[in-house]
Amino acid sequence: MKLSLEQIKSITQGVVDCVEVDGHIHFHRLPHDLFHLYSDKPHLKPIANCTAGIRLRFRSDTTQIHLGMTFKAGPRPRYDVELWIDGEQHVYGAKEAAAWDEVIYKGQGTHTFDLWLPHCSKAELQFLEMSHGAWIEPLSPSK
Repeated sequence: MKLSLEQIKSITQGVVDCVEVDGHIHFHRLPHDLFHLYSDKPHLKPIANCTAGIRLRFRSDTTQIHLGMTFKAGPRPRYDVELWIDGEQHVYGAKEAAAWDEVIYKGQGTHTFDLWLPHCSKAELQFLEMSHGAWIEPLSPSK
């Protein structure tokens, strides 16, 4: 089951907005006016576009998570996503700026998932798929 834009919005934290452009979800962590203040300066634009501090946080009984991302160049060439499952860290990602997808979770039971987006590059979400029939519950930010 591919999550919709509205479902993605409901589980995303650390953003002002999420928008869909050409089938990809773009995450905006800075308010519009502040983003343009940074993006007008070539040396600051990559920093303004980074997905630092953005995560998708939810509980689910899914048996699989399939993630598709497009990574863009950033201030540092790191294209990692961190998936925390009930507090246990798993790191995935690409070696270069490009499209990437992978099944990042297979398992059983109900778990808390925290999916942190890359902090040193821009990332666009192509898709986030859960197992068919799985439920998903947005969670509050953790302390």
